[in-house]
Amino acid sequence: MVCEGCKKEAKYWCGDCGGHFYCTVCIQTHRVVRVLKDHKPMEIEEYNEKMSTQNFRMTQPRFCDSHHSCKLEFYCDTCQLPICHKCMVVEHPTTDHETRSMESALEKYMPEMEANSEEIAKKVNELKLRKEKAYNIRKDLDANRSTAESQINTLCQSLFDEIKNQQTKLLGEVHGIYERKCKQINAEIEVLEHKIASTESIHSYLSHLLTFGGAADVMTERKKMDQQLQCDDLDNVPDGDIDSDLVFTESQDLLQMNLGTVEGSNLIKPGV
Repeated sequence: MVCEGCKKEAKYWCGDCGGHFYCTVCIQTHRVVRVLKDHKPMEIEEYNEKMSTQNFRMTQPRFCDSHHSCKLEFYCDTCQLPICHKCMVVEHPTTDHETRSMESALEKYMPEMEANSEEIAKKVNELKLRKEKAYNIRKDLDANRSTAESQINTLCQSLFDEIKNQQTKLLGEVHGIYERKCKQINAEIEVLEHKIASTESIHSYLSHLLTFGGAADVMTERKKMDQQLQCDDLDNVPDGDIDSDLVFTESQDLLQMNLGTVEGSNLIKPGV
C-alpha cells in the first residue's frame, strides 16, 4: 500500500476520500485542507484490522464508478441505479429520469427487500422439510428391505438346496429395487442439500446486507437480488416422487417352487 500522492509507503487510510492512502507527510496536508476537515483518516494498522470484518467494509461510503470522488447519494428509479450528484446532471437528468435521494429510495424499496428476505427464509425451511422427508423415506426403505430379506431367507432356509436358485433371484430383485430407489433418493437429497446451501447463502448475505449495509449498498444489490430470485426458481425443485415400498409377498403355491415376488411401487425405471 502506497501513498496516493507521492507513492511512498502509506501510513494512513481515509474512507471519506474514497478509500485513499496517505504517507505521514501527505496526511498533514490532508488535515489542513478546509474541505477535508470532516474526514476521519485512520492508521494503517487499524485499517488492516477493521478491513478483516465484513461489517466495516459494508458501512464504508460508496463512490461513483464514473465520478470516483463523488459519493453515491441519489437513486435513479428509471435506471434502477445508485448515482452521484454529477450523474444527475449528465447521465440521469431529472427532465428524463425519475431520481430521488438515497434515503427516499431506501424507504421505498426496503419493504420489498425485506419481503424477499422473508420469502427466502421460508423457502429454506421448506427445503429442509423436504430433505427430512427424503431421509425418513430412505430410513423406512432400509427397514422394509431388512424385513423382506428376513422373510425370504427364512422361507428359503426351510426348503433347502432345491430353492437356492429362486432365493438368489429374489434377493437380487430386492437389492436391485433397493439400490435404484436408494440411488434416486440420494440424488434428490443431494439436489436439496445444494439448493439449501445456495438459498441459505443468499439469505445470509441479504440478511447481513439489510442489517449492516448502508443505503447505497442495499440499493446497489437490489436489482441483482431480484434477478437472482427470478433465475433461481426456489419453487421449482423437482420432486422424485419416490417412496419406501419394498415388500416381499409369499407365494401360495410353494409346491411349484414359486417362492413369491418382490415389489416396489412408484419405482422410476432406469433410463426414464
